[in-house]
Amino acid sequence: MEPQDPPVDSPELSQHLPGSYPYSESARTSNQPTPPPSTALETLFAFPLLRLPPEVILTVIAHVDERDPSPTFPTGPCTELLRLSETSRWFHQECRARIWRSIAYVSESRYRPLEFRRARSLAALRDIIRTRRAQGVELPILAISVAELVPDDYTHMTGPDEEEQAMLDVVTDLASSTLQVLFLRQIEMSRAGAQRLLEAIQSSPTLSALRFNQIDFWPDHPDMVRSFAPLTRIKTIQVMHSDPELFQLVDKCPNLDSLLLWPATRRLGNRIHVVKSLLPHLRLLSLDSVREATAFRALADEIIRLNDLGTTLPLEELFLEGPVRPDDFAHLLIAIGHLPNLKRLALYQTRNPKPALFEDLARVAPQLTALVIVAGDSQEAVEWPLPLDAYLPVLSRFRSLRFFAYDRRSPPPLDHEGQPMLARQSRLEYDALSQLVRACPSLSEAVAIVSDVSEGTTGHFARCEREKGRRRIHVKLKTVHRTFALAATAPRRLQNPDLVKQTATANPPPSSPLHANPVVGAQVDGRPTVVEPPAPSPVAQPAAATASSSGSSGNNSKPPPPPKKPKNRLRTFARTVLVTVVAGSGYILWRSYDQRHPGEQLPHDPKLPTVVVLGNGWASTAFLKELDNTGYNVVVISPRNYFLFTPLLPSVTVGTLASRSILEPTRFLTRHLKRKTEVYEGEVYEVDPEKKTVRFIDNSEIKGEVSGTEIPYDYLVYAVGAENQTFGIKGVNEHACFLKEVWDAEKIRTRIMDCIEAANFAGQPQSEIDRLLSFVVVGGGPTGVEYAGELHDFLKEDLGNWYPELADKINITLIEALPSVLPMFSKQLIDYTMDSFKENRIDIATKTMVKEVQEKVVVAQNEKKELVEYPYGLLVWATGNTARQVTRDLMSRLSTTQNSRRGLLVDEHMRLIGADGIFALGDCTATNYAPTAQVASQQGKYLARVMAKLHKKEQLLKDLEQAKQAGAEPAKLDSLANAVIRASNIAPFHYSHQGSLAYIGSDKAIADLPVFSGNLAAAGLATYYFWRSAYISQLFSLRNRVLVATDWLKTKVLGRDVSRA
Repeated sequence: MEPQDPPVDSPELSQHLPGSYPYSESARTSNQPTPPPSTALETLFAFPLLRLPPEVILTVIAHVDERDPSPTFPTGPCTELLRLSETSRWFHQECRARIWRSIAYVSESRYRPLEFRRARSLAALRDIIRTRRAQGVELPILAISVAELVPDDYTHMTGPDEEEQAMLDVVTDLASSTLQVLFLRQIEMSRAGAQRLLEAIQSSPTLSALRFNQIDFWPDHPDMVRSFAPLTRIKTIQVMHSDPELFQLVDKCPNLDSLLLWPATRRLGNRIHVVKSLLPHLRLLSLDSVREATAFRALADEIIRLNDLGTTLPLEELFLEGPVRPDDFAHLLIAIGHLPNLKRLALYQTRNPKPALFEDLARVAPQLTALVIVAGDSQEAVEWPLPLDAYLPVLSRFRSLRFFAYDRRSPPPLDHEGQPMLARQSRLEYDALSQLVRACPSLSEAVAIVSDVSEGTTGHFARCEREKGRRRIHVKLKTVHRTFALAATAPRRLQNPDLVKQTATANPPPSSPLHANPVVGAQVDGRPTVVEPPAPSPVAQPAAATASSSGSSGNNSKPPPPPKKPKNRLRTFARTVLVTVVAGSGYILWRSYDQRHPGEQLPHDPKLPTVVVLGNGWASTAFLKELDNTGYNVVVISPRNYFLFTPLLPSVTVGTLASRSILEPTRFLTRHLKRKTEVYEGEVYEVDPEKKTVRFIDNSEIKGEVSGTEIPYDYLVYAVGAENQTFGIKGVNEHACFLKEVWDAEKIRTRIMDCIEAANFAGQPQSEIDRLLSFVVVGGGPTGVEYAGELHDFLKEDLGNWYPELADKINITLIEALPSVLPMFSKQLIDYTMDSFKENRIDIATKTMVKEVQEKVVVAQNEKKELVEYPYGLLVWATGNTARQVTRDLMSRLSTTQNSRRGLLVDEHMRLIGADGIFALGDCTATNYAPTAQVASQQGKYLARVMAKLHKKEQLLKDLEQAKQAGAEPAKLDSLANAVIRASNIAPFHYSHQGSLAYIGSDKAIADLPVFSGNLAAAGLATYYFWRSAYISQLFSLRNRVLVATDWLKTKVLGRDVSRA
């Protein structure tokens, strides 16, 4: 007999709670892996993946199918594993930490804290696997998931980079020993890496399940799989939007029983013959987004042919999406009738579903337990040709049907003017689902899909439950947009004020007065009966009224207070506003006076160490703002004498903000330090780490007698930032506009108006007008996306009023080499941004790499490896950063220790490796963090604390030396020595991610914020105001906050300036 799983509260699990390592303490001490508990899973379901241990199944649920778990997408193992995951939840929560059975790695983890990256990085996993293998122990890792591994530089795709190499090492090591499930998603691989991956799959003795989603090989190398021997051990394979080489793996797997194909070209081609050859073994088949009209006909012919030969097909689940001609559809219904084991069927794009379709399905496949019929194109619900009443009789013929999903939209009622009442649409869907579940006794769940059918994220769900012989129906709206769910119940909540005190939910229980559906009672003759709620008796109402009146007529009762008059409320509100305005104005005046009149500073002290700060960007400014320079002489050298708030720079390009509103003079900051600080405007061209000197020159147009000098330092804060990355593409520096400095934004603003006025010039040909009004943005990061959004607002809100004849001819195109824009955000927010850009008519070209920039045309290569041309009047280049020349010169001086192409290598205390007394911060460094303002600001604040500790340590050492010379008591000497030790103990830098924000135009923004152990994704108008408030709070001075807020208000009221001045 199989041993039973321990219960959730088993005392054996209390000692194996999650810790710092993914395996238990006993395993580390005894060098033996913890044995997994066993369970008899074969008796639950008959899917191939269910033969794996429970922890692997849970990994498959969480990672192998990346879609949200929903019955509206029944393809793959996710559907039937949902119930199993609920019953085995204790395994996921309690036992996963002590048995290292599955690994899920996402490259975004480099933006997370250092401890998380150390525990979850692929390089760390590779080292642990090989260390344990050297000890004679194989870690029993049965499943691995790697996602979003995209190289930073496409020009160096001749071989694997560091992350790709680590991933290949892990997959190769595990595939040769224990690995059974491999899932790769959104990965760009080199040719050599692809060859190694395929060879590992071919030689693995244990792999049984493969899934590839958006896997591309650069460059293409066909026929790598053709020479492979048959992969007889592979039972499950799913390939979606990936390189053609991976689709060829299907040809080499003769024993498949689970197959999912989603070709990027929407065509199967000759692969339909392979699918036909696998039919005698397949238990699950999904052909997604197939646009070949003959594919499904060929599949139906093969099913009929095999049935005529006496072959009973084991197919249990079938998912088909694509257009089917009427005569082919009838042929497909005949083939479905020859599948006696078919339990779950999903048909998408049926176009015009009539009751006859369900009647035919009930006749040929009465054994179905799950049915999904989608008439549209998987984007939104559509109106079916007939009312729901016409479909209920035929649906009731499915005696075993437990789940039914459809995309039918109920026609909204019309008001007295003949206009549709969209506010009642949700109520109609609720009523239709209740009617459907009542009419079909076997149904336990029904779904009316609202939108995004393929993802299954939005829909009305009706669930039927049985309680003591009575059927109760629960209807709710499951959607990402919470406000839409609340819209259906808000009017009823207003009618009953007592319910406002309860928890606000969009899904009231059946017993709630908000629930409009009658409660379904016991069944009579096999059909449910409706039990209406009891009405109050005529006697009860007067009794209640009498009790109420008697309770208020006592001798001690006080009359209710009179209601406040509207005049009094208005007066109170006006006084509150007046007090707020006066107090705020007083604070602004006092704070401004205090900042404009700094106090006296300590003079320069030659005995103190000198700290030279290079640059005044985010890292340097945060360092100076937090620094206590009582113990240092500070010198600041920068090519500009101000700090630029770069997140709001896209707003300057269109005149939403004035450029000086986001500038903060460096002397406004240094004059408030305790000791006098020197500020020099100059360009550093040489740093000598041996002599500890810095050379710089005056880069202004007007120079004095001395235009270059050299100064020594004791500590150097190297934060010179980075310059624009052009990838060596021809023509970028000559024809593109960058977006990094103030003059870049002002140049873009001038060029925008130049293009508009040139297009408006008399006699201008139409072809030239189209080119001049084409604005191209290269780079899909936050800078490129925010600039595209700001440009759209400018063109829509302002230029459309003053140039109405040109407004409809303006075109904005965003080019991105990666598969999606904003890769640092969640998929949900990326999709929201793409939809918003589509709504705003902003074209997005992903997987498109720029090859050359000409004077009037951008030449790029799309995902089909075709060269396309994008004419432009203005080209904005926002593709990332690269090291400055002075940084490269410094790296060449330290060539033995500085060998990274990305920037300077530093240790965990931000000290430059290979040099003494140099701290490197910000974009010029090559760390595991993203080159963002948030990271640089935290590094600057950290270094200020380090310098304070170093000064304290020096003071304590002097005190200790004086105490020794004075013959102090041993207790005092010990106390000073301990204080020196504490001051020497400096904690390493730890980055705390506070979230990501981006403006996407049309008063919409997106936010990805860390909440507890997960992330909160928000988007829309409310997030836009949160974005503004967050940036207002991050500005370094009250002066900037007032100027930016005033500019926003001025733009909202008066609009943007369209002059060329």
